[in-house]
Amino acid sequence: MRGRACFVMLCLLYSTVAISLHVWGQNSYGQLGSPLDTQNTIFEPRKMNFTTTKSIKQIAAGGYHGLILLDSGDLYATGDNRYGQLGDNTVINRFSPVSVLFSHSPIIFIQAGSYHSIALTQNMDVITWGFNENGQLVRRATIF
Repeated sequence: MRGRACFVMLCLLYSTVAISLHVWGQNSYGQLGSPLDTQNTIFEPRKMNFTTTKSIKQIAAGGYHGLILLDSGDLYATGDNRYGQLGDNTVINRFSPVSVLFSHSPIIFIQAGSYHSIALTQNMDVITWGFNENGQLVRRATIF
């Protein structure tokens, strides 16, 4: 999958309370949640700059961004953000996961497209954000 983040979930218990992700692959936009190296590709598993005491429910890889959903319904995103696909109300690329800003009920399912993101809430609302040139957000304009 050339040009895509390979988010491989290897949740390793470092203690009884800390869960972390290990990632590898292309990281040109920070999609692996790791600062840029001299090369944009990480060839061996590396700990992502993200540790939580909550269980990870799901991860999703987009074109150059990634999403991390926790069991609590909290959502985090990392990587390319030129169209607002990270949902943090900016268009700044992120090299470590940031909280996705929602005022909705907890998220229960996520999906990542090339430059957009989708979430399903506990109330069964579908929320979309990011690039919308081809109508992928089922809206009329790009939504940040």
